[in-house]
Amino acid sequence: MIFAEKNDETEIFKPLARQTNAVKATTACFAGQPKLFGIEYQNLPDRPDPAALMQYELADNEDLLIRHAHWREQAMTEIEIKQALLAAAKEMITCGLVEGTAGNVSARLPDGNVVLTPSSMDYQAMTLDDLVVTDLDGKVLYGDKTPTTEKSLHLACLRKHRDIGAVMHCHALFATMFAIVRQPIPCVIEEFDVYVGGDIEVADYRLTGSEELAEEVSNRVADKGAVLMANHGLLCVGKHPADVLKVAKLVERTAKIIWGARLLGTPVPLPDATLQQFAPLYKLIGRIQ
Repeated sequence: MIFAEKNDETEIFKPLARQTNAVKATTACFAGQPKLFGIEYQNLPDRPDPAALMQYELADNEDLLIRHAHWREQAMTEIEIKQALLAAAKEMITCGLVEGTAGNVSARLPDGNVVLTPSSMDYQAMTLDDLVVTDLDGKVLYGDKTPTTEKSLHLACLRKHRDIGAVMHCHALFATMFAIVRQPIPCVIEEFDVYVGGDIEVADYRLTGSEELAEEVSNRVADKGAVLMANHGLLCVGKHPADVLKVAKLVERTAKIIWGARLLGTPVPLPDATLQQFAPLYKLIGRIQ
């Protein structure tokens, strides 16, 4: 791969136009931080292995956005989406976002249908054959297993927001602590604003698995990458299963940081000017264009 740094630090935000053999990406140069989103690129691979893609996305690289912009533009096949979803589901339990068979993941397929994890099944034993495909109304089209009992939650998000490609619901420890006391997770870290879109709200309590919960939660992710579910857990959305896993891990990490910071004192919010500077980025890099 060849990367050429952009030297103009005066531009706060500039979408990179599509060029021949190039890919649309979002670039930005912030004063004093020319490398954060200021990388142009070429000679990127046409299609990475989905499992390898997920592992790379989990890495904390500042050029992650640009490296993956090309792959975001490539239409994934149904099998690739299923492979990515399965990898994300297994990582979800490996990294502690859930325990046992709790939590669930879904993704939009190229034909408009949805693939979901099955209900009450060990993630480590789960295979591609265990995944369930439904239409957007929840009718099972393929699969021998029962889809997650939270399918309404996933389908509501995917029906309402065409720029969402994947949904993850988990019971991340620190994020769930905030959900239980019904306190939002404040955006006090720059990357949180970029990848999540600002403060994480707490959706009103509704019964688990109900259509009322699906309606309440799906309304909260129109322009945010995550929402807390009162007395329940966390829901995250993204373009791809690996994206949504990255968001969930970032939200949980930030919740832990806020929890610890409050033991030391009062967290200081980001300046309004900084929030305004980062504000356009989430919808451009966190949603399907």
